[in-house]
Parts: sequence; structure tokens; C-alpha cells
Amino acid sequence: MGVPRAVPGGNMDGLCIKYQQFADVMEKICVWFAAVVLMALLGVYAYSIIADLCLPWPAPWLEEVCALLFSWTTFIGAGVIVRRGGHVSVDILTQKLKAPALLAVRLLGFACICWVAWAMVKYGYTAVQMSRQTTVYLDISMKWAYLPIAISGILLVFFGLAALLPHARKSGTEDDLPPHLV
Repeated sequence: MGVPRAVPGGNMDGLCIKYQQFADVMEKICVWFAAVVLMALLGVYAYSIIADLCLPWPAPWLEEVCALLFSWTTFIGAGVIVRRGGHVSVDILTQKLKAPALLAVRLLGFACICWVAWAMVKYGYTAVQMSRQTTVYLDISMKWAYLPIAISGILLVFFGLAALLPHARKSGTEDDLPPHLV
């Protein structure tokens, strides 16, 4: 539907190709990080259930660990989902639009992402800088709970821009593009 396709050696700007290649690497890093943290989260939850059923003493610190791990998984994964087009959209509307109107809608969506990301970076960073609190049981600085908010804001803009740009893929066919760009 009028989406430019990047073919190595084609008429696409080299900077755009490099940006998409870097975005591919960053996406893989974020996905692996989120997967590892999610597996740790599942392991801690499993231990929590076993501890509640089998151990005579409570382990309240497990909730703190789970909250931190869940926060990191959620906020890091949000950026990747922006690039993959997984956030809420009205497909009926976008499928009916012609290329210029579709581009305008995508730009408006990116502007909204940038606005939210700005707030996340600004207030997340402020929370990291101002936090003097620690968790109750493990005495972990709450900065670790606020840090993924600011990081996620940066990733939202980074991956949001990558979703707008043409994708540099091997063959340049529609099969190589994310579904929201075909």
C-alpha cells in the first residue's frame, strides 16, 4: 500500500539503512533482555508459590523482586512493540486510507509517542535523581524501579522512528516487512 521498500543498492538513503540495521540489533538486544528478565520473573514466582506451600516462614521479599522484574520487562518490551506495530490502532480506519493520509496518521501517531516518551524520560529521570527510598525487605534503591520508565521513553522514540522509516531487508519484499507496514 504505497510503503517504500528498501533494497540494498536501491535508491534509499544509506543513513536510513544503517538506522534500520542498528534498530534490528537493538530490537534483538531488547527482546533477549526482556526474555531473560521474564524467565527470572517466572522463576521467582514459581519459588514464591513453592515457598508459600512448603516453607514454614514467609518470603515477602519475593514480591519486591517480582515488581522490579515485571517493571523492567514491561517497559523494555514497550519500545519493541512500537516498532512491530503491536500497540492499539484502529485497523479499519488505516486500511481504508490512501498513502498520503496513512502517512499523516502515522506521523500523528509518532508525534503522540514522542509526547508520551518525553514525559516518561523527563519524569522518570527526575524520579531516578530524586529517589532516596529503598525497598522494605531487600533495601534496593527505588531508582531501579524508576529507571526503566526513562529508558522506555528513549526506546519508544527510537523504535517509533524505526517503524516510520522504510525497512532495509534482504529481498525488499512485503514478506520482509512488519505486518503494520505492508
